[in-house]
Amino acid sequence: MLRLKYIFLRFYQDYISGDRIRDYEALLTCALNHGYKCISVSDFWGLVSSGGIDKDQRYLILRHDIDSDVAKARRFVEINNKLNVRSTFYLRLNTFDSALIADILDAKLDLGYHFEELSDAAIESGWSNVADVDIHECRRRFIKNLKSLRENYSIPIDNICSHGEFANRSLGVTNNYFLDDKFLKEAGIRIDAYSPDLRDAIDAFVSDTFPPQKYIPHDPKIHFKSGTQVVQILVHPRHWGGNLISNAKLDSARVFRGIKYFINKILK
Repeated sequence: MLRLKYIFLRFYQDYISGDRIRDYEALLTCALNHGYKCISVSDFWGLVSSGGIDKDQRYLILRHDIDSDVAKARRFVEINNKLNVRSTFYLRLNTFDSALIADILDAKLDLGYHFEELSDAAIESGWSNVADVDIHECRRRFIKNLKSLRENYSIPIDNICSHGEFANRSLGVTNNYFLDDKFLKEAGIRIDAYSPDLRDAIDAFVSDTFPPQKYIPHDPKIHFKSGTQVVQILVHPRHWGGNLISNAKLDSARVFRGIKYFINKILK
């Protein structure tokens, strides 16, 4: 019964629900009214690494994981620009869109790579458990994709954040599994959104989710009103209103990848 309820809510959110983009603007306005400075992941990392966090300042770190729906992502950029707030947009290989990138850079926002090489390799190779994971293959793919993105878009991408999906849950490891400090330095990566040093400096982390809950673990305005010093909010476009075409493409790709993974595990 709970599974059926989840499927219904997910279907409603992805294909039927109305646009909630105004709620995003209202959320940021609430934070600003409570004295928060909205900053990017890069901005915050700069404060952490330099010891420059002001104990009398409240910070809201805005992070956007653009898994899909580039059109809605561009609207988030517009609102951030309108309110003159900073944020970071992490793009997957399939959401590196020239128009979106131009909007992000024109608004002087932060751009990063939402990587998923481990889960891609797992699906293609049929890895069934963590012992199957080929770290060298994951690193080879990561370097290849990073080089391609840097060359194709002429951007010095040095900020990353792992994406997660069903293959990671099946293996029990995140896409960060193949990273270490030495490899990141060699790859020219300055910031990993999930690095312990960065995460430990954050007092509260809130992610959006589909209605009726909307946020996990709770509405971030609770933190604004209580004055929590450092709050990070994770935003995904698909949780802020349905998009028939974009979400149909995303869900179809997930089904295809799931079938491919199942078959490859059997063949392996």
